[in-house]
Amino acid sequence: QFFMLPMAESFHADRSLISASVSIFMITTGVVQFFVGFFIDRFSVRKIMGIGAICISASFLALPHSPNVHIFSVIYGVLGGIGYSCAVGVTTQYFISRWFDTHKGLALAILTNANSAGLLLLSPIWAAAPYYAGWQTAYTILGIFLAAVLLPLLVFGMKHPPNVQGQSVKKSYDWQGFWKVLKQSRLIHILYFGVFTCGFTMGIIDAHLVPMLEDAHVSHINGMMAAFGAFIIIGGLLAGWLSDLLGSRSVMLSILFFIRLISLICLLVPALGIHNSELWYLCFMLLFGLSYTGVIPLTAASISESFQTGLIGSLLGINFFIHQIAGALSVYVGGLFFDMNHNYLLVTVVCLVLVSLSALLELAPIKKNNHVHNEESVEG
Repeated sequence: QFFMLPMAESFHADRSLISASVSIFMITTGVVQFFVGFFIDRFSVRKIMGIGAICISASFLALPHSPNVHIFSVIYGVLGGIGYSCAVGVTTQYFISRWFDTHKGLALAILTNANSAGLLLLSPIWAAAPYYAGWQTAYTILGIFLAAVLLPLLVFGMKHPPNVQGQSVKKSYDWQGFWKVLKQSRLIHILYFGVFTCGFTMGIIDAHLVPMLEDAHVSHINGMMAAFGAFIIIGGLLAGWLSDLLGSRSVMLSILFFIRLISLICLLVPALGIHNSELWYLCFMLLFGLSYTGVIPLTAASISESFQTGLIGSLLGINFFIHQIAGALSVYVGGLFFDMNHNYLLVTVVCLVLVSLSALLELAPIKKNNHVHNEESVEG
């Protein structure tokens, strides 16, 4: 998002067209991770992640040479999306899930918040890079760094999880169990709806937050983005730790969605012109940051704990597919609505509705468990 406006100027394109490249990226990652989820039990996770690192590096090195925005979108969205799908997401979550039996929520939260740590530490660099060095030079440096540092680290420094070798290749897949879960599991339906909501709301913020703040003439954007990154890390780690402590992923997921609901209300206040103050944007960023990364690791932990081992990879793949499709939809819709209405009001209202439903639905498994417990008590 730091490069969006400079790239739009370079290609003489509007925001919806630049946003389309992000949408393509998210669709690609969703589709590819869907298949990665089925493959990780049959092939080495390290090899899949190595292929991903190569693709990401190649895409970053090729992006500066894009002759127009359409070629840029293909390179960034397709090649970069394939690389990201193999290197991050299902592969890393599956890997961590195999390493940790206890404190799994916290471990997955730490993994997920690695991106946020980068945002916190490197926001000033990303903000300055396109204006001082140019976005083309920034991508070139990133591509070289990934090829020279990340790829060797994956090949030589990454160990297999315990006992993974003996179970890494399976002759058959339990398709009957897979379809039964998708059709009959109320829990997976609720989790997937929550992930859709998470992806939709995150997509808007990931692509449009900085332009949104600039349109509102908010001062100290770099400092606010750094604070945003800090609260993302704090919120994600707290969510993972508390879910382990409470022993209930559903309770924590519902809390996260209620926090996100309050954050969107803060964003809606200046959008409606009720009260224009930078404080509302700051409150939005801090609250949204607290709920930003918790949903994905807690959903992954819930899936890995609730369903049989042979289905975890594929269910995680679908999980990421839904998240990315929702994000791709919201990124493009956000840019399109802005070009039409010159504001983000309508898409903010849509986010409010989705988050409200998710906050309530995440409590359904708890009510069901309490009902079953009460029936058992009566029978006893």
